[in-house]
Amino acid sequence: LAALHRRAGVAMHPSKGQFDEPSHLLHDHLGLEICTAPGTQGYLRVPARRANKVRALARQLLSDAAHQRRRVSSKLLRSFAGCATSTSLAVRPARFHLRGVWDSMRESEFSVLHRAALTDLEFWAEFSYDHPANGVVLFPQGLERSIATDASGDLAWGAELLLPGFRPGRMEAHPAPERTAQGFWAGTSVEGSHITIKELKAVHFGILAFQEELRGKVVRLWEDNQAVVHIIRNGTSKAPDLMQHLRALWRDLVRHRPTASVHPL
Repeated sequence: LAALHRRAGVAMHPSKGQFDEPSHLLHDHLGLEICTAPGTQGYLRVPARRANKVRALARQLLSDAAHQRRRVSSKLLRSFAGCATSTSLAVRPARFHLRGVWDSMRESEFSVLHRAALTDLEFWAEFSYDHPANGVVLFPQGLERSIATDASGDLAWGAELLLPGFRPGRMEAHPAPERTAQGFWAGTSVEGSHITIKELKAVHFGILAFQEELRGKVVRLWEDNQAVVHIIRNGTSKAPDLMQHLRALWRDLVRHRPTASVHPL
């Protein structure tokens, strides 16, 4: 590749690629470490250089906020947010840990950080090359478990732990699920809430109901609410109520460590 560039008279930027020899490991290609080595699942990871930059910006903002009653430079906050957002290909919860930052950002010279923004910055202040959140598998192992959840607007929620290979919604007869779980909205914190919140809460209840079966597994979640599919896939929502319940769901996903992919019905 390097010889081809030289013959074509094209100059190569020394930090924009790895040209010396063919490799299954690119240490810093366009800001990402990329591994496609045979016999592995492959991965994307944020290189130490970028991880250190994001961490330094987060710590500077936390320090400024501590000394200025949560007031920080909007320019510095935008710089941090852009840098952290650019890691999202390799850091699955990146957008989740930036929602509070975006909500606090203002067009004026200074922005006042909300509690959620400070919590987000605390996550990034500990971010490093070896951080557990740094890294996304390119070729994940085969599907191990599936669940489906649903909710009614007024009455209840339900969840099914499905047999391997079964897809809900098929017209043909299908075997009974391996396990089921259900409950009523009456007396819960979301009684009277919008249906999207209830659908998201049904997912959370389903994860908790089957936590032992799902722990550490690759899980496919079947969901018929397109808004919930979008929110979970992106890890963020502009609606404060939805974000509150998404944070609760995310805490339990981190605790029980399933790798979830969300699919619409």
